[in-house]
Amino acid sequence: VNPGVKGTVVLPDSSIVKLNGDSRLVVPRVFGPTVREMSLVGEGYFEITHHDDWPMLIHTPKGVTVKVLGTTFDLSAYENDTDVKLTLIEGRVVIHDDNSEREHTVKPEQEIILAKDIRMEPSKPLLAEVKRADILKNTGWVNGNLIFDNTPMPEIIKKLERWYGVKIHVVDENIMKYHLTATFTTESITRVLELIKFSSMIDYSINGEEVYIRPQK
Repeated sequence: VNPGVKGTVVLPDSSIVKLNGDSRLVVPRVFGPTVREMSLVGEGYFEITHHDDWPMLIHTPKGVTVKVLGTTFDLSAYENDTDVKLTLIEGRVVIHDDNSEREHTVKPEQEIILAKDIRMEPSKPLLAEVKRADILKNTGWVNGNLIFDNTPMPEIIKKLERWYGVKIHVVDENIMKYHLTATFTTESITRVLELIKFSSMIDYSINGEEVYIRPQK
């Protein structure tokens, strides 16, 4: 699905995946007899049909593979993000670090974030943080809610670009220090920028799908 668009995919086993903007799911026409295998670049909300003897493997561009039997979870693995994030709603999943072969088991209502330590050798394990999940925040996009909770500006920009299908240019890097707490549903990109302008003292201009943000004079 393109930026600014969301979609729903029915897999060959009748499982359902909802895709967030700017996401790509690569799936065979028919799953193999021993494993259901696919690749995700972006973010998807998975509702997987349970099969004890037919596991599912979801590969990501960050060297992380998710092993699933049957469960509901949100997986975010965008190429331009620094980490992979999984939020488990129900069921059980195992996260496999492809480089180090290390595995992490995630329980319901937990989230795990895996990131590379740039100071370490590529073959070293990814840094893993497991904590109680903020399910409403992490899966709000599925119900049409764009939620920011003291979110730093670099993450805000990426989410707005994916949500509205725009390209945001930052004129002054000091803007990247700002944070925002807000929830949006049906607001236009202009309405969102107006709120950011009011709360963060920035100014903006829009030229088609190009957005420029700068400090207020």
